[in-house]
Amino acid sequence: MFESFKLGASALRRTLTGDLIHQSDMTIHGGQGVVSLQLKRDRRSGDDYVVLAARTFGSFSSLFELDEFDRFIAAADRLRIAERNFSAPRASRVLSFLGLVPPGQVLCRGDVSLYGGLTTASVRLMRDRTGHEYFVIAMEAAGQRIYYRFEEPEFRQFLAAARDILGLSGPSGKAASQQQRDTDP
Repeated sequence: MFESFKLGASALRRTLTGDLIHQSDMTIHGGQGVVSLQLKRDRRSGDDYVVLAARTFGSFSSLFELDEFDRFIAAADRLRIAERNFSAPRASRVLSFLGLVPPGQVLCRGDVSLYGGLTTASVRLMRDRTGHEYFVIAMEAAGQRIYYRFEEPEFRQFLAAARDILGLSGPSGKAASQQQRDTDP
């Protein structure tokens, strides 16, 4: 239990601190929220990491190590082009009404384990009762579930921003950001 508290405290510290290298903001859910992808660098270790921050009906943020974020975006890419042949039962109307689960039916999903298995980042292709398809990013931890809804164009924008972040990260990204700092007046 102490280990999970220690991991959570470290993730919170890194989410709130660190040098911001790059940030991309996107409007989601018909203008009802904003999602930010932030590439940050740890001041202690110099390691890059990604923060997914959202301002919807509250403020939420989740931390990804670069390898976790890379796996998550790969799962999102696979999902975007996946066959729509997987079908889970529809979500309970009561749970959907309470906001505990996204409404509709999961057509495809991809999950990535974070923080040594303490949290799951999930991307899902959903279909509502009218046949409309949309994407959901879900962050699920013990006692906490957060869902971000994306329409198709918003999801494409999210993936493009994520690819930009991944292109700026790591050793080549560190060299590019150092070169940018060297050339800035």
